[in-house]
Amino acid sequence: MRRLKYLNHIVLLTALAISYGGCGDTKKADENNAEKTEKHTTTTKPFIKKYAVENAQIDYKITGSMDLMGSTSKTTGSKKLTFSEYGSHELSEVNKVEDQNIMGNKKILNTHTLDYIKEATLYKVDFNKKNIQRLKVPALAMMMGAGDEDILAKGQKMMENMGGKQVGMDKILGYDCEVWSLMGTKQCLYKGIPLRVETNIMGVKSLLIATKADFDFSIDKNIYKLPKFPIVNALNQTTIEKSKLAEMDAKDKKDAIEEGKRMAELGQTFKEGQKKIEANPNMSKEEQKEMMIEAMSNSKGMQSQLEKQKAMMPKIIELVKFYRDCLEDANSKSDAKSCDTKGQALSKKMGMDEEFDEDDEEDSRAWTEAGRETIVSELNQEIKMIESTLPCIQKAKNMMDLMNCNQ
Repeated sequence: MRRLKYLNHIVLLTALAISYGGCGDTKKADENNAEKTEKHTTTTKPFIKKYAVENAQIDYKITGSMDLMGSTSKTTGSKKLTFSEYGSHELSEVNKVEDQNIMGNKKILNTHTLDYIKEATLYKVDFNKKNIQRLKVPALAMMMGAGDEDILAKGQKMMENMGGKQVGMDKILGYDCEVWSLMGTKQCLYKGIPLRVETNIMGVKSLLIATKADFDFSIDKNIYKLPKFPIVNALNQTTIEKSKLAEMDAKDKKDAIEEGKRMAELGQTFKEGQKKIEANPNMSKEEQKEMMIEAMSNSKGMQSQLEKQKAMMPKIIELVKFYRDCLEDANSKSDAKSCDTKGQALSKKMGMDEEFDEDDEEDSRAWTEAGRETIVSELNQEIKMIESTLPCIQKAKNMMDLMNCNQ
């Protein structure tokens, strides 16, 4: 039996950050595997603007060295960065050779990595295991919430908040770039693109410098083709059917867009709350906290999530009861797996197919009689808890009311 996201919903009902999982149908894309990509054009709005350049291909030279406590190393290599649609699609390939001498033990380490960011999805090629790890792009919602035109400025502000500062200008391959210094690293940025990155920390030195750069030219979509390795979920290492990738990628994109909107709404709510606090300097810390929570609770985004949660709770109870009853009747591992399949079908019929957490492995406890009894006991407790709070949840008018239901 696969873990249901309803468990996350129940936990998160005690906080303002109610689950942001999107609801509704996901439109299927035309592609049917990870090696094929859509045609990149400028006729539609890009998914995200990471750079102030539409398309680019940059070759880098990599050098590095280490001399630390009797251990030394020397690194040489290359990197190729290709992106289109302002970074919505990005391919990064690195080849390095590191000659190590660790306390007299010599060895040569070869590294070959290939990462493809396809909008909201990251594909990492593992040449050693000969597979491709698939996962959602980390921290994407924060960038999406910044807005297309603000991402570069947001990145700059983040560097400044971490103690970074612009220390000058330089020219790489004829392009003027800003030199930023942060915690032992200097990078020269041209429209958000690093043309040189230099690090010197405690005897460890590295240099990444562009040797060739082409900007704003037509990118052949075939450049994003990946090796024909099996594709696996990076979190649980289960193999993913390639026929499902297009729909999964589309869902990741849809979820990221919705999450970005919610982050933007939340950010706006914080700004409005901060203005009220500044206008009332005599407020105590506790009063400021209560006012901010109330503002968040009554925000448009939170109200929308509240209504979704209220509509979902009765369906969750029905779904959990189905699993409980099915597992009570199960006599084998095969029966338990059948419960999982039937549960997913019921969830889809109820319009809750996204309630299954695809990143989690099946609960192997369901494969034994003792394990099934434990799960059934847990489900009974969950049902009792949800049913006891359901009347209060249905009466809730805002997130503050909802929080009180769980106290």
